[in-house]
Amino acid sequence: MLRYLWNASAGHLLGYVAENPPPTTEVDIDTVLKALQEVKFVDNVASLDVNDENENTCAEITSKHICQQRIGAVTLVHQHYGFIDKDLYFDFDIFPSHEFRVGDYVKYLAFRKSEQHTWKVQKIYYILNESWDKNDDEDENKNDAEVEEFTKVIPRQSHTRQIVTQVLDRKEREVICSDNIKFDLNSVASEFSPLVNDWIIVEGIVEVDEGVTDFSGELLHIESISALRSRILDGSVTQMDANGEGIIQNEVFFTKHCCETGYIPSVGDFVRVQAIESHQGRLLWRALTVVLLKAAHQGTQSHTSGQDKLTEDKRDELVQDKNGIVLSVNKVKFGNLQIGETKEIVIDVKNFGNSMQLLLRGCFHSKRADSQLTLLTPHCDDKFKIYTGQVIKYKFVCQARFIGYSSETFVFTFKGFKIGCQFDIEVRDKSLENVHTTQPPNCNKKDLIALQRNVQSSKSYQVIPGSRTIKPPNFVQVRLGLFPVPQRLWNLILSSDGVSKKLIDLEEDINDKLPHLNADLDIYNYTNRFHDLLYFEEIQGNIDMRKYDMDRVNFRFAGPRGEYLSLEVPGLAERRPSVLVGDAIHAEPLCDDNIKPCVYEGFVHKVLQKEIWVKFHSTFHSKYDMSDYRLTFQLSRTYLRRCHAAVNWAIQRLGQEMMFPNKVAPKTQQLIFKETDKDSTASKSFVQVNNVSELKLYTLEENKQLVWFNQRLNFYQKEAVRNILKGEARPLPYVIFGPPGTGKTITLVETIMQLLHLIPHSRLLVATPSNSASNLIAERLVDTGLFLPGQLVRLVSYNLMAKGLLPEKLIPYSTCADITSCDEKTPLEEEPLKLSSNAKTLGRHRVTIGTCSTLGLLHMMAFPHGHFTHVLVDEAGQATEPEILIPLTLINSKTGQVVLAGDPLQLGPVVTSFIAKKYGLGESYLSRLIHRFPYKRDPIGFPNTNGFDPRLVTKLVMNYRSVPEILNLSDSMFYDSELESQVSQTTGPEAELLMSLADILPNRSEDQGPPAIVFQGIRGRNLQEGNCPSWFNPQEVVQTIYYIKKLYAAGLSPDDIGIITPYQRQVQELHSVMSSLSELEALPKIGSVEEFQGQERRVIILSTVRSMVDYVKIDVRHALGFIASPKRLNVALTRAKALLIILGNPHVLGTDPYWRYVLSYIVAHGGYTGCNMPSQFECIDMDSDDSDQNNGLSENNC
Repeated sequence: MLRYLWNASAGHLLGYVAENPPPTTEVDIDTVLKALQEVKFVDNVASLDVNDENENTCAEITSKHICQQRIGAVTLVHQHYGFIDKDLYFDFDIFPSHEFRVGDYVKYLAFRKSEQHTWKVQKIYYILNESWDKNDDEDENKNDAEVEEFTKVIPRQSHTRQIVTQVLDRKEREVICSDNIKFDLNSVASEFSPLVNDWIIVEGIVEVDEGVTDFSGELLHIESISALRSRILDGSVTQMDANGEGIIQNEVFFTKHCCETGYIPSVGDFVRVQAIESHQGRLLWRALTVVLLKAAHQGTQSHTSGQDKLTEDKRDELVQDKNGIVLSVNKVKFGNLQIGETKEIVIDVKNFGNSMQLLLRGCFHSKRADSQLTLLTPHCDDKFKIYTGQVIKYKFVCQARFIGYSSETFVFTFKGFKIGCQFDIEVRDKSLENVHTTQPPNCNKKDLIALQRNVQSSKSYQVIPGSRTIKPPNFVQVRLGLFPVPQRLWNLILSSDGVSKKLIDLEEDINDKLPHLNADLDIYNYTNRFHDLLYFEEIQGNIDMRKYDMDRVNFRFAGPRGEYLSLEVPGLAERRPSVLVGDAIHAEPLCDDNIKPCVYEGFVHKVLQKEIWVKFHSTFHSKYDMSDYRLTFQLSRTYLRRCHAAVNWAIQRLGQEMMFPNKVAPKTQQLIFKETDKDSTASKSFVQVNNVSELKLYTLEENKQLVWFNQRLNFYQKEAVRNILKGEARPLPYVIFGPPGTGKTITLVETIMQLLHLIPHSRLLVATPSNSASNLIAERLVDTGLFLPGQLVRLVSYNLMAKGLLPEKLIPYSTCADITSCDEKTPLEEEPLKLSSNAKTLGRHRVTIGTCSTLGLLHMMAFPHGHFTHVLVDEAGQATEPEILIPLTLINSKTGQVVLAGDPLQLGPVVTSFIAKKYGLGESYLSRLIHRFPYKRDPIGFPNTNGFDPRLVTKLVMNYRSVPEILNLSDSMFYDSELESQVSQTTGPEAELLMSLADILPNRSEDQGPPAIVFQGIRGRNLQEGNCPSWFNPQEVVQTIYYIKKLYAAGLSPDDIGIITPYQRQVQELHSVMSSLSELEALPKIGSVEEFQGQERRVIILSTVRSMVDYVKIDVRHALGFIASPKRLNVALTRAKALLIILGNPHVLGTDPYWRYVLSYIVAHGGYTGCNMPSQFECIDMDSDDSDQNNGLSENNC
C-alpha cells in the first residue's frame, strides 16, 4: 500500500506526469518511511533530495501559485503547535479534534501571500495515517491512478474578496467574528479597533471554490478590515448614565472614552459624532468619536441626588411671603462695602395671619461655601411659636471678605413651608483705585481696514536693500524654494476692497475653491493641503504685523560710531510686536499717495528693552535728515520656507507607512540585550574583537548588556527605553506619552544614552520646537558628565547667540551652521562661542541638538539622507506637522528610527490663523498619530499597558510633581484616572506648606487637612481700554495681590509662586499694580498658559478673568481664554505642586462643560469659597416638616 503512496508522491514531486508508469520494483517499507521523513522543500515545497531532469519543472509550477494542497509529515510537536516537514509551522487550532504525533502524515492547505513570502499551513484536511490504515485491506485493491489523484500536490486558485461579518467577541487583540472568522488586530490594517456587535468588512485572499457561483471559499489571509457603514451626524445627547455610557439623538450609542479629551458629556449637549454600524441593543450605531459643538444650558445636568435645582424661579418663589408670615425685608442690599468692613442689619419676622405658625429653624442656604454673613441672634436651631401680630427679630452681621458681587440666602423653615431672605453684597477695595490706570501698549486707535488694504502694497514699490546682520553666502549647497503666497489665496482671504472677509463667507469660499481642505487627509492631498495651510498662516502673520505699523517716526543715530539708527518701539518689552535680530523693516518717506516712493529695507541688529538698532543701505544713513517716515515691520519667512520644503520631501522620504500608518509590520529586534546590575560607566560602547574568527562569530545576541545610567528610573520609564531599543515596529515612530510631571525628558535622556552605548554606529539628531526645550535636554546630557565637547553639539541660530541667551555650561558645545560668514563689524566676534562649523565638523558629532527650524540648516548643508540613524523629538506635541517634518526628513525611513516624546493632551503648536488651525495646522503630528489605528488606545486589546500597543507607545503614569488632590482632577478629566502621584499630601514639604496656609484656605475636617485646590468665586467685571482686544478683571487683580501677600508672609519666595492668566491685558495690569506696592519687592512670574507649559511652581494662582456670560460666546468662537479650550485648561491645572488657587466667576465658567466638572470636583472636596455658587450646585426642598433636620444646608455661620 505504501509502495503506491511512495510512487505517486515521488512521481508528482519530481515532475512526473500521469502518463509516466510507476516503477514496479519492490521497495522496502522502512526505506520509504525514512525517505518521507527526510523530505525537504524547494521554494518551501515538499521534494526529495534526488537529481532529476525535471526538477526545475517543480519550482516553476509552484512559484506561480500562492495556494496549494499538499501532503507532509509532522516532524515536531509542542503543546499547542507543531511543524510539518521541519519548516512549516501550524497551530493545533486549525484541526482541534486530533492529537498530533511525530510521524503523522497529513493532507493540508499551504498558503503564501506572494512569492516573496514564506509558506504557512492554512488548513489540515485529515490525517493520512488514519484514513489509510482503517481500510488497509480494502485499499490494496486501489489502482495507481486513484492513489496519485489522492496524494498529488494540487495548485488552488485564489482571489481577493470582501466578506461582511459581525464581531462576536474580543479576547485582547484577537477578534472573533461570525462565519468562523478570526484575526489578530496586530496583523491587519484598520482605521479603528472593532468591538463586539460591530458590523465590519473583512478584505482578504480567498481560496476559490469552483462549486460556488460567487467564488467564495476558504479565507486564507486577511489584509484589512473596515466598517460596513459609517456616518457623521450632529445631534444632542439624549441620555447619559453614571457609568459613562449614553445615547445621541436616540440612535447612536457612545461611551465617555470615545469623547474628545477632557469632555464630560451632559444631557442636552449638542455634539458631532462619527459612528459605524453596530447593533447595541435597540440602537444600530456606535460612536467612534464625539466632539462637543455646543454645551447644554446651565443646569441641564443633574448634580444632585434626587433634589430639584434651585433655579431663579424657585429662588423668587422662596423669597415671597407666605401664610401670613411677612419679612420686613425680603431682599437686602448692603451697598458697597470695603474689604474688611462690617455692617449689621435686623430682619423682622411678623405674623399677619389668623393662626399661629411654628418656626422650626433658620439657616443659610449654601453648600459647603464660606459665607460673609453671620446670624448673631437668635440661634439657628431656636424654635418659635409666632402668634398673630407677634414679631421675632433676627440680627445679622456682614463682614466683607470676598471682592466683587455676592448673593446669599437665609431660609426660615416653618411647619409646612419656607421663606427666604436674600442678601446682595458688593465688596470693593481701596487698591482698586490703582487698577486700570495704565495705558496698554499698541492699543491706540488704528484704521485696521486701511492697514489691511496695504498688506500687499509694498510689492509694487522699489525696495532698496539694507545691511544684513550676516552676509549672504556666495554659495549654498541646497537652496530652499521661495514659496511665495499665491495670489489666489490672497484673493480668497481679502475681499475686492482689500478687507478681510467675514468668517462665514470665507468658509463658504474655501469649501468651493479648496475642497481638499475639507476632505480627509491622505497621501494624495497631503502636500497641497499643508502648503495652503502654511500660506494661510503667513497671510495672517502679515495682517497681524500691520497692527504695529508706525505712521510718523524718526530715527536717531546710535552705536559707538553712529553706524546704527535707533527707533523706540512701543510694546517691545511685551513682545508686541515680537522683533528679533535679523528681522526686516521697511521705511517709506511720507509723500503724495499718487507718487510711488522708494522703500528702504533695514535689518534689526540689536534689540534693547524699548528700542531697536537698525541698519539701512549706506545711502539712507548718509542723507538721513531726521525726517519722518512710515515704518512697517516685515514678517520673517525663513521658518515658513523650511516648513514648505519639508512638506515637499515628506511623502518621498518618509513614505505612506510613516505618514499614514494603519498596521504594524513587525521587525526583528534591532537589539537583543539582557539587563545587568553593573556600573554603566564601566562599559564601553565600542565593541572590540581580536581577529577575523571572532568577528565572524559576533552576533547581536552577544556583548549587549543593558545597564541603566539613571538607576532611579521607574518601571514605565524603563519599559519605554526597552521598547525603543527593541524597535519592533520600525519605521513607525515610537511615542513616549508623558503626562505632566511624569519624567518624560528624563526618559528621553536615558534613551539617548542607551542608543549611543548599545549601538556603536548610531548617530542621533535631537529636535525640539523651542530653544528652551533644546537647552534643557542638552543640559541634562551634559550634567551626566559623560559628554565632552566634540561628542555633542548644540546647533543654534545666529539670533540666539546675538541675544546671549545660551546657558553658560552649553557654550563649549554650541555652534552655528557654516552656510554664511559673520559680519566683521558684529559685536559678537569677541564672544567665546565658536561662531560657525561646516558640515564635516557638525557631521562628526554623535549627538546633534537643535530646534526643528534651526535643524533645517542641515538640509541646506546637503547632509545626506540617512546620515542620522535616530531622530528623537522632545515636546513633539508643540510642533506643527510641517515643522516636525524638518528633522524627520533627515532620517532614512527604511533603516532609521524615530522617537516622539510629548503629551498630545496639552497645548499644541501656536497657530495664529483661524483657518489654518481649523483645517489641521493646529494639530501636531504626535496628536494625529495617537488618534489613529494602530496607535489609538485599545483597553481591551492591551489591558496591561494602559491600553497602548507597547511596540508603539509607552504611557508614563508615575507623577512626581503634584499632591494627589491636584493630580486627580486632571487625571480623571484627561488621563483615564491612570496617573499615580508620588507626592504625599499628609507628610513632607508640600503637606507642611498646606498646613502653614490653613488660615487663608477653606476649612475642612481635621482628617482631610487643608484643601490643595481652592476656587475663589469672584463676580467681578470685564474691562477693556481703547481698541485693545485684550481683557482684564480688576477684582481678580486685587484678590491675587491679597493671596500673594499672604503667601509671602508664610515664607514663600517669588520663585515658589506662579500667576497664570489667559489675557495679556491682565498680565500687564498685575505687573503694574504689584510693582507699585512697596511691600512687594520682587514679583513672581506672571504669564499666559503657553509661557508656563513645561514649568512648575509650589503654588499657582489662576486668574480666569472672564466674568460676563455675553463674552463667553466670543471665547468659544475664537478659542480664547479657558472656555472651550480643554488643552489650555489641562496645562493650567497641572502646573502646581502643593496648592492651586483659581479665581473666577462660577456662574460664567459653569456654562462650560469642562469647567463644570472642575467646579463639581472642587465643591465635592471642600475647596470652594467666595461668592454664591450657581443654582446647579445649590439645592433646597421647598417643603418642610418636623422631620426636616438639615436638608443638606450648611449652618456654619448660624
